[in-house]
Amino acid sequence: MPLRIRCPHCHRTLVAEDEAAGQGKLCPACGKGFTVPIPVRETPPQIRVGDTCPKCGADIAPGTPFCPRCYFDLAAGKRLPLRRRLQFVPLRTWTLAGLGLVAAIAAAFLGVHVYRDHARPRTRPSSAPVAEAGDAGADLAAAWAQRLLVATAAAERLEAFEALLRIGPQALTALAPLLEEASASQSPSNLAAAVELFARSDDGRWLELLRRLPLPEEVRPAALEARALLGDSEVGPELLELWLGALRRQLFLTRVLELAPGPEAAANDALTARLRSRTERYAEAIRGLAEPPDSTLLDQALAACWDSWSWLGQQRAEAFTTELFELAKPPKRRHLDFKSRVRAARTALERAAQRAAPAARAAAALVLTEGAPQYRSLRQRMIATLATVMPDSEPQAQQRIAWTLARLTSHKFDGRSGDDNPADFGRAAIEDALRWARSAQIGTPGPLRAAGPYPQPPLLTRRVITPQRQLEEHLLHEFAAGWQALPAALDRWATGGLSCTPRVERLLNPGQRQPHYPTLAAAIVLAGVCDAQHLRPQLDLWRQATDQPAWVRGLAHTALGVLDARRGAGWTSGWPSELTTEALALSGNEPLDLELWGRLLAAGGPRLLTRLEQAPPHSLSEALRAKLVRAAEEAGRRTARQP
Repeated sequence: MPLRIRCPHCHRTLVAEDEAAGQGKLCPACGKGFTVPIPVRETPPQIRVGDTCPKCGADIAPGTPFCPRCYFDLAAGKRLPLRRRLQFVPLRTWTLAGLGLVAAIAAAFLGVHVYRDHARPRTRPSSAPVAEAGDAGADLAAAWAQRLLVATAAAERLEAFEALLRIGPQALTALAPLLEEASASQSPSNLAAAVELFARSDDGRWLELLRRLPLPEEVRPAALEARALLGDSEVGPELLELWLGALRRQLFLTRVLELAPGPEAAANDALTARLRSRTERYAEAIRGLAEPPDSTLLDQALAACWDSWSWLGQQRAEAFTTELFELAKPPKRRHLDFKSRVRAARTALERAAQRAAPAARAAAALVLTEGAPQYRSLRQRMIATLATVMPDSEPQAQQRIAWTLARLTSHKFDGRSGDDNPADFGRAAIEDALRWARSAQIGTPGPLRAAGPYPQPPLLTRRVITPQRQLEEHLLHEFAAGWQALPAALDRWATGGLSCTPRVERLLNPGQRQPHYPTLAAAIVLAGVCDAQHLRPQLDLWRQATDQPAWVRGLAHTALGVLDARRGAGWTSGWPSELTTEALALSGNEPLDLELWGRLLAAGGPRLLTRLEQAPPHSLSEALRAKLVRAAEEAGRRTARQP
């Protein structure tokens, strides 16, 4: 009787003769070999093969090594490895799994967008009632408008402002006659809040009202801002002056706080943030007026770039050019993305570089390079335009254009670079810039025709110096006064809170052949006392300076020991192995005795003194070692008495 068997590899049902039982055959479907099972056979004692799967209970064909449902290996007593199980998964299953994964990704993407939409900040709900239709709504709007103009506290003013904002256009209709009748005695903050309501309406019908309002001088900036937001181009120049003034105060305060940070950091941060917010409000209003292609407001702002050089706290107009690039972008209320706003700023600056005055063109190229350096081809076109217009420009504009070319191309013209002042560029530098442009085939510049003399560089008559900088300069002069003034100057240096400043670091320049020894000694001591780990190379060179006195080498060696003790990571200097009696003598009469060494030993702390006590006796005598310990103790007591 023919046997119906199943291929153990592909599970295809086959028919075999009785004589083939127990013989090896090849599957005609998959081509793999297997042994034809014998109908009557012994089953393993643990697992009943040919009956059901011991794991899932599925029927198993005779001779099958594993369950076709759960892939349980009958011989090993466990499931097949994952890699082998995946080989038996049909294509249809893989297709359905892929479609399910795509659906899951799409659902997650949609869920993220829905979450962001719900998480977006909404207008804060107000406790004020919403206006009703008809006369009741008008009366409610009039009541809230009256409360806004007579508010005596910020919270009351904010509540009325939000209520009127929720009411909508009907609130402005009720507020307009009250605002026209307002007297100068009313609070400027209330009037400014009322004006802002009209600006937020985005309705040009209220523009004429804002023009004729008898507002006090304190509210005029808010009125100008509101008129600009409603599209009144007449206020552009005046609003630009307000923006320049606010930006100047902001940059000045930022620079002052950088030089001399005060103890009230929170108050200073709040003041800076308030100035920055005011500057940004003016800038947002200007952006709307400067956006039309025929507006020249951005050209006027670019021309002011060169005037900002005289602002205190400005250096080569870096901060101002950053603000100009932000000003060239479209208004933020349009909700444009970052790339769109940058492209719009590029277009506006390119337009200004083609039509503005020569100095403003140079400022446009500078602003574009600082704000968007990725537009290289546009920058090259601007450079070519500047080289073309420079010969026929005014002398001052020629200086500014030449400086801009030096700044953008990193070239030096007659020794002048972009790090100099534009007024340092004279006729020779400008002619050199034109020759460079012709040789590089940048533009087609003609001959130079300057009408009148070039402006001279500004003379520095005032300089802002912080109290710490003044004290440092005074004490450096005291160091140079000689050995007798050195101890008192070092004490004042410590009480003044000064560290190892860059000017002190320059005193440790190892290239000095004949240094001023009191100043050098003070610098070595300060390097150790102030824990200036970065000065190790300089101190090590002074330690090995055989052309210098032995005390210079010994003092530098001790400063390195102090740095080792302060760092706590091993004694790389080997101190005090090179410290000898000869090295402890400053000069023939020893004017300071061991005072400087005492300062260094006190700065090194107990680790340094312990190492001094453990030094071998052949390097230092017991008497000299005791003197050093007493000098360190005296220096420690003197430091403890200092405030």
